[in-house]
Amino acid sequence: MANPAARWDRICPAAERGEFRNRALGWLLVIGLFLGGCSRPSAETTVSTAIATPARYAPLDALPDWTGTWGADGQKTIFPAMLASSGADAGVPLTAHYKALRAKQTFDDNGTPVGNNMATCLPSGMPGIMRHGVMFEFLYSPGRVTVLLEDGEVRRIYTDGRGHPPADELYVNWTGHSVGHWEGKVLVVDTIGMIPKAELFNHGTLRVTRNTHIVERMWRENADTFRIDTTITDPEIFTTPYSYSSVYKPNSITMTDAGCLANNRDTETEIDLTPPDLRP
Repeated sequence: MANPAARWDRICPAAERGEFRNRALGWLLVIGLFLGGCSRPSAETTVSTAIATPARYAPLDALPDWTGTWGADGQKTIFPAMLASSGADAGVPLTAHYKALRAKQTFDDNGTPVGNNMATCLPSGMPGIMRHGVMFEFLYSPGRVTVLLEDGEVRRIYTDGRGHPPADELYVNWTGHSVGHWEGKVLVVDTIGMIPKAELFNHGTLRVTRNTHIVERMWRENADTFRIDTTITDPEIFTTPYSYSSVYKPNSITMTDAGCLANNRDTETEIDLTPPDLRP
């Protein structure tokens, strides 16, 4: 029987076998490069692509400096809100229905309206909380500005481009649903969806409705002044949109945890009638 190796040498000489092998390796290399180009990108490629993609929110280092604790100016913010609530400010365009509600307010010996939210340890809600004397501070995070208020309320302002949810999906709450966008150093905030127990002013018993719509323009005017221009629209409350400006000053006092509920005996679901322990 002929040697198999000798037969293979006659059919395909060594020189031709070498050329065939080189061509095959070349085609394999081409195929590998083609498949590699269509394969899943490496981790390095994924990271660089993500960095190059424009974000839907402003970079944190490009936002204005709003650090620190802020408090409402008494003469320019708190007192005007009290006048609007009591009726001493005739410029508030209340409807006849809301004027009648305001006239029915009763006050205790300290001049606090009976039924005022804070008197019973309830949240003030929007827009009233922004004209109270409580301090607040801002927290930046990607796509959101969070307002932390000293009484424990929190405002979440989404700046990632989203809009308000549909009415049947909107979860009403004390501070509402807020979306915002930056116009230079000014944050424009649109808020809806407050629970109808939220305070309209800061010192009274008038409340918002489910249709109350609030637009705010927030900016730091200078090192010592923060300003918010507010416009509230609600045909049930106002005959025309109600606009006012609020001024806030920096405060060196550190914010603390809210403790208003420590002695609250009315939780809205039950009332504790057990006599309090008065022992020292």
